[in-house]
Amino acid sequence: MLIYSDIVFIGGVIDVTINDRITHIRKYYDLKQEQFGNKINLSKSSISLIESNKRNATDRIIADVCREFKVNPDWMRTGEGEMLDDEIDENDFYFKLGYYSSNLTEFQKNIIMGFLEMPEQTQNDLMDFMKKLVNGEKPKS
Repeated sequence: MLIYSDIVFIGGVIDVTINDRITHIRKYYDLKQEQFGNKINLSKSSISLIESNKRNATDRIIADVCREFKVNPDWMRTGEGEMLDDEIDENDFYFKLGYYSSNLTEFQKNIIMGFLEMPEQTQNDLMDFMKKLVNGEKPKS
């Protein structure tokens, strides 16, 4: 459940604006206006103007907030759906995969390649084994 501290009432109907949702996101992440602004290349005063409804959020600002804070764009624009976008950003995944893989040793790369080339059932068995090992359980011989 989302709770907004600054709600605008129009004709007895609650009107939560994009600007209100931006405020909510900043507070959700427990950021000061300056910290929030730095993440999306805006000044503290720009964030203050948006949050006080003296300036409307532009399409660029909305896109930057959604990208930087993994916010569902539909929720940002309409208030409908979940606030956070739970879908994995494939570009972000592949970027991180490339970054981390560039620092692997040949042995580590061979382990990963070997795993990916295993039959699916063997992969599942190995993952179950690793989960038990990580959780401190004694694997079966």
